[in-house]
Amino acid sequence: MSIARRSGSVPLLSVLLGTLLILVSCKEPRPWVKEGPLFAGPVAPPVGKALVYIYWPAESPGTESRLWVLPSDQISEEIRRGGYTAVVVPPGPASFSAYFYWELTFGVGGSVSQEYGGVKLSLQPNQVLYLRIEQGTRLGLSRFDFLEVEPAVAGSEIRKCRRMEPVTRYKLKERYATERAEG
Repeated sequence: MSIARRSGSVPLLSVLLGTLLILVSCKEPRPWVKEGPLFAGPVAPPVGKALVYIYWPAESPGTESRLWVLPSDQISEEIRRGGYTAVVVPPGPASFSAYFYWELTFGVGGSVSQEYGGVKLSLQPNQVLYLRIEQGTRLGLSRFDFLEVEPAVAGSEIRKCRRMEPVTRYKLKERYATERAEG
């Protein structure tokens, strides 16, 4: 059996092999956070700022276990299912996006990311806001949404979540030294 090939077209087998190579050359990075204490209750935001609690209940449906949250013009924060983080932001327009990151393997180095949803807000000075992460699908693709939740409802849900604490620089150096020695 022969397959007719048109000049200038990419054979289907080449496309499939390229896709497979990309998929197997990506891996989830090691965690940048560890689980801290359970949520003990809200704190007041710094004067003139807003405080946004972002949480992801452990019992939420879906298959993903972690993602990165990118607050407006700030460094992204990793959050795991069953965890929360608190972000201080200036009043006014703010946006939050959910991302996945993968490290590239096979000596290529670098990383790739994919946005999976987001929300735009208008925050007031001294406001405390709760956003619950919800995973769903749209058109067969995973999607994460940030749902604004009333404090009374959020209080009972977030109390089951643990604060996501960044891994210390010392631990990061130790981790990378171990990875270099292993590979």
